[in-house]
Amino acid sequence: MKILTHGNKQPGRLNKSVSQLLTTRTVVILLLCLAASLLLVTAVQASAPPAANRIRNPDFESSIPSHFYPWFRDGNAQEVGAEGCCGQHETFFWPDGAGHGWSSLYNTGDKWDGYIWNENQPGTQWGAVANSNFTSPIAANQRYRLSAWMATSHGTRAYLRWYANGTTFGCPNNYTTAIWPGDHVMWPTSHNVSCEFTLANTTWFNVHMYADSLSAGMWVVSDDWALTPLFTVPVYPGARLPRPIKYWARDYGNTVDRAANSWNAATGNPLFAKAASEAEAKLIIDGIDRFCDGTAIGDGRPIGVTWDVNDSRPGCNIGADRQLIELNMWYFSRWSGDPKQSTVAHELGHALGLYEVQTYDLSHESCQLLTSGSHVRYWHCGVVRPTSKDVSSVPYP
Repeated sequence: MKILTHGNKQPGRLNKSVSQLLTTRTVVILLLCLAASLLLVTAVQASAPPAANRIRNPDFESSIPSHFYPWFRDGNAQEVGAEGCCGQHETFFWPDGAGHGWSSLYNTGDKWDGYIWNENQPGTQWGAVANSNFTSPIAANQRYRLSAWMATSHGTRAYLRWYANGTTFGCPNNYTTAIWPGDHVMWPTSHNVSCEFTLANTTWFNVHMYADSLSAGMWVVSDDWALTPLFTVPVYPGARLPRPIKYWARDYGNTVDRAANSWNAATGNPLFAKAASEAEAKLIIDGIDRFCDGTAIGDGRPIGVTWDVNDSRPGCNIGADRQLIELNMWYFSRWSGDPKQSTVAHELGHALGLYEVQTYDLSHESCQLLTSGSHVRYWHCGVVRPTSKDVSSVPYP
C-alpha cells in the first residue's frame, strides 16, 4: 500500500461545481480501486472549498452585482460588504520563480472578500457580515469546524462567531489582529481563525465575522470561509510501527518536530519520539529531489509520500520494520512554516495508520488534517494540527 498526497497543478477557475469535482474524483477513485495498492490523488492549487462545506459563496463571489449574496450586513460599522481587491489570501505564497509574488496559474480571478470598514466615522464602531444559507442543515450532535482567513488594520480585532437557536457563540480565544502596519490589505499577514463545536439541537443557525473597536480608518477583511462536519478517518489494516514511533528527520527537522509534537499534544499520548540517531529510528522523513520509486519532483508532482512499513519497492525499503516518508523539496523550498507543517503532520497521520478522510465517500472532504490535498486542507481551511476527529480516529494496538 502507498498513501500519496499528490500535486497536480490545475489552471483555471477554482469554483467548479461540486458535481464536476465529484465526477472527476469518482473516476479517479474507481480506477484506483482496481489497482493492487491504494493511491490517493488530489490537486494542489490555490484554495478550493471542501466538498462538505456548508457555507454557500465562501469567497463572496457570485453573479449578483453586489458579489455579496447570501451574506448580509449586521451592526453599525460604516460599511459592511464585499470588495474586489487584492486577490486570494494565499496568492503571495506561490512564487512563480521569476521574482513575482504569485504565479499566474494560481491567480484565478477570485478576488472578492467580505469586509467590515469604518472609513471616517468618529468613535468606536462594530459590525459583522453574516451568512444564514447552507447547502444542508446543521445536524444536532455533529462535530463541526468553522474557519476563515482574516486580515485587520491598526490593531482591530476580528472574531468568528455563530448564532444558534437565538444564542450567540464565539470561537473561544480565536481572533486575529493586525500584524502589518498601514492601511492596506497585505495578504501575507492573513491569519486563519477557527474553532470546533457541537450543538445539542438547532432550529436556526448562521455564522458571523464580528469586529469591535473599529475607529476611523480601521477595517477587517476575510476570505475562504468554511463550515464542515468532522468525520471519522478510515483505518487501513497494514503493518504499523510500535509506539512511540521513533523518528528521524534528514531534512526540515524543526517542522517535523512541530508536526510530531502536535499529534502528541492533541492525543495526550506519546505517539512519536525523536530518535537519538538515524540508526535508532524506525520512521525516516526525507526531503528528496526524486522519489524512491523514480517519480520526479517539481510543480504538479506529489508533495509527500508515506510508504509502507517494509515496502516491497526496492528503493523504498529502508530496512526491516522501518518506514519512509518523502517530502517534495520543490514545494518545501518555496513554502513557509505552516503549509509545510500541515503536510508533514498529514503524512505522520498515515504513519499512525490513517487513510484520507474522504477515502470511501467524497462528500467527506472536510476541514481536518487527514483530508487529502493541501488546496483544501491548508490553503482554504488553514488546518495545521489534528482536529478532534483526526485524534479520535487514531488506531491503538
